Amino acid sequence: MTIHPTLILGLTGDPAHEGHVDVSLYGHDLGYQRVWWMLTPHNPLKAKAMASYAHRRELARLRIKGHEDYIEISDFEAGMTVLNEDIRTYTLLSHLKTVYPETPFTFLMGADNWASLHSWGRYQELLNLCSILILPREPWTAQLPSCPASLEFAAQEDTSETGIVPQGKWRIAHTHILHEGSSTSVRKVLKNGESTNGLTAEQLAYIRQHHLY
Repeated sequence: MTIHPTLILGLTGDPAHEGHVDVSLYGHDLGYQRVWWMLTPHNPLKAKAMASYAHRRELARLRIKGHEDYIEISDFEAGMTVLNEDIRTYTLLSHLKTVYPETPFTFLMGADNWASLHSWGRYQELLNLCSILILPREPWTAQLPSCPASLEFAAQEDTSETGIVPQGKWRIAHTHILHEGSSTSVRKVLKNGESTNGLTAEQLAYIRQHHLY
């Protein structure tokens, strides 16, 4: 069996939009042959999702059309039991390594999450399970060099600008923010009855059909 370096993009996907595709393409260009959209049934860092898991998954499926050669929708997180929300990410990565012990995983997160990583449950063990790629996100990007996680794991920083992040290392992505939009801003536009180019025509039709947002 061929082992592919895999980039994990955890998302609520409420709804999945152009920015998620842009980030996935960036990862693919770095050398990740697979990008898994790990759709979460519940994001502990956010309020309850507006749409159900089933609707969010279908909207994600519609959004990756034409990109299926490297993006996959994964239900892995939805199928696992999490007894403690404070260690959801640790639990997810532990389960992944149990099921796919040979696969090199890289966990993708925004600068805001890395800046607050020291508050996550069992955060010290994450780099034993994967590598981490951090995307710039304002206003947190400026905090990254001196944030607690960067200082604590300074010896494990990967300063390369291209290529796959080595296992057990973390890297700040050398790229500008690829898409300024967010699911929150997309929902706001939809609620106001305005048009958005962050979604496909099929997604918009699905949202209208099911009276979402």
